[in-house]
Amino acid sequence: MTYLMKVVMHKLAKLFLLVQILNSAPVFDEIDSWEYIVNEEIKVGWVDIDNVYWCQSYSFINHSMEDISSVLIDRKNYANVFDRIVKSDIYDDIVHIKLDLPFPFASRDYIVKYTVVDNDSIIYYNWKYTDEINIPVSNKCVRLINAEGQWKLVGTSLGTHVYYRWNGELRGDFPNWALKRAWREQGKEVMIWLDAYLDSNE
Repeated sequence: MTYLMKVVMHKLAKLFLLVQILNSAPVFDEIDSWEYIVNEEIKVGWVDIDNVYWCQSYSFINHSMEDISSVLIDRKNYANVFDRIVKSDIYDDIVHIKLDLPFPFASRDYIVKYTVVDNDSIIYYNWKYTDEINIPVSNKCVRLINAEGQWKLVGTSLGTHVYYRWNGELRGDFPNWALKRAWREQGKEVMIWLDAYLDSNE
């Protein structure tokens, strides 16, 4: 592949990513107004855009982008990686995920469709709620009908910059005053669990 072709493909991939995100979630990479509620090795922030709460968690993980990608694309195995996930059922590029929330809150579930944008040293895993498949809602569960988000991986020679972005809406009986605490815990947990799983499978 010539240098010119690589440049063209890189620009087309970026354009594809922007079109996808502009049709739904904000362009996360352009947000510079995160309000951080955790600012340590793991950073967790949130922002209000048009009355929608978007969250971001960041950590540098000492594993290759390829190793992290292999975990993220194995969606059937999510319950073994992320402790709060009870199960994940796969329907091609659509995934039904059920989450266990702490007592006294009801469980949550969501159905999302995944897309992938691979820009050499940067990979985006995007997901967005879909109703393409019909899965009844359990009476003990609250469905997150606005579920949407993204994993962003930036590879380096020493490890990977990992960004996890998501719609912070929890719906149902979850009180607004507890949202920041929930976002903080979720943002930290996913990075801790991902890193621990990678360490245990070296």
